[in-house]
Amino acid sequence: MLTITDFSIGNEEKICLVSIGRIHPGESNGSYVVEGFLKYVLSEDAREMRKHVVFKVIPMVNPDGVIFGNYRTSLSGKDLNRMFRAKNVELIPEVYELKSFIKKLKYEHKFKVTYFLDFHGHSLKKNVFFYGPEYDIWSVKYDKAKILPKILSTRTEMFRMKSCLFKVASVKKSTARAFMLAYIPYCYTVESSLGIYKDSKNLDHPFTIKKWKEVGYKIGESFT
Repeated sequence: MLTITDFSIGNEEKICLVSIGRIHPGESNGSYVVEGFLKYVLSEDAREMRKHVVFKVIPMVNPDGVIFGNYRTSLSGKDLNRMFRAKNVELIPEVYELKSFIKKLKYEHKFKVTYFLDFHGHSLKKNVFFYGPEYDIWSVKYDKAKILPKILSTRTEMFRMKSCLFKVASVKKSTARAFMLAYIPYCYTVESSLGIYKDSKNLDHPFTIKKWKEVGYKIGESFT
């Protein structure tokens, strides 16, 4: 895990952003998006932001699955992003440790954990888009949850606002995004296409490593 902030300033007034990647081993493009995100967070342009934000970044949640060449599962054969409400610690130590870490951040260390980003790759849809938190329409968070993706949509045509979904389906209740909502108000699954993106003229363009890194950089930039 990487901790990135301005260490010369105390954390009392800072918000905390937790981001994870590669919970699904085969979605390697997600790692490139994380790399671009880190590049911005560590850049000179983010100097002022680091005075106000503590970034906790876990680039690879499922290293065993990656090493063994699995597509969606861990070494124990479990889809970790469907196990956040499970109790079997022996089969899902990665999930158990991540949940414990979030609880310690919030309750023991008193961090203001405000954002959670879970970087994925998508095999069917185009562009980059978010699955966001679900709030009732009368909640102040209903509109606030859409601010980050809306800003990102103005910064790059690789991001597609109309593909975003701000709803947690019953089959997704056990995902990281859904579980973390009990502790963090703004949780997003960041989905990037494994294939192409459509530009503002509806023309297709292939995603490349450079493009995935670029969109990750833009995600970081959107927090400024």
